Amino acid sequence: MGRHVLFVCTGNLCRSPLAEGILRKLLADRGINSIKVSSAGTFALTGWPAAELALEVAFHHKVDISSHRSRPISRELLDAADLVIGMERDHIIESNVVVKDGCGKYCLLSDFGPAHSRGREIEDPYGAPFDYFVSAYREIERHVEALLDHLVEHWGLNMPTDR
Repeated sequence: MGRHVLFVCTGNLCRSPLAEGILRKLLADRGINSIKVSSAGTFALTGWPAAELALEVAFHHKVDISSHRSRPISRELLDAADLVIGMERDHIIESNVVVKDGCGKYCLLSDFGPAHSRGREIEDPYGAPFDYFVSAYREIERHVEALLDHLVEHWGLNMPTDR
C-alpha cells in the first residue's frame, strides 16, 4: 500500500466507519488499490461494531461496514497516516494533541467539496432516527467523492486503463 487515509470521529461507530466504507467502495469501483483506508475515534472503545443504523444505511447503499470494529486513535495510527480527516474540529484538535506535530496532514472532511460547505462540521447521527443517518450518509458520501477526486489529482493515482 502506498498511502494511508485515516478518518476520525468521536466513537468510531457512525461517521468515520461510513467514510471509510464509502472511500473503500469508491476506490474498488475505480480499480485503485494503492490506498489504505482506516478509521478511529477520539473517545472510542475497542472492538465495538458500527452502530446498527450506520450498518443499515451503508447496506442500503451497497457499502459493507459489517466487519468494522471501533478503536481509539493512537500515536502509531496517526503517524502511519498520510492524511487524517476529522468530522469535527475537535477531532483534529484531539489528534494533534496525541501527535503534537501534524505536519499539515490534518483536515476536516468538509474541506473537500463545494466551497460553501468547507470548514463545516459533520454532525454525529448517533442516537438519532434512521432519516438522520440517511442525511449524514449523503453528506459524508458527497465529501468523500470530492476527497477521492482530490487524491487522484494530488497523489497521482493511476487508474486502470481497461475500465
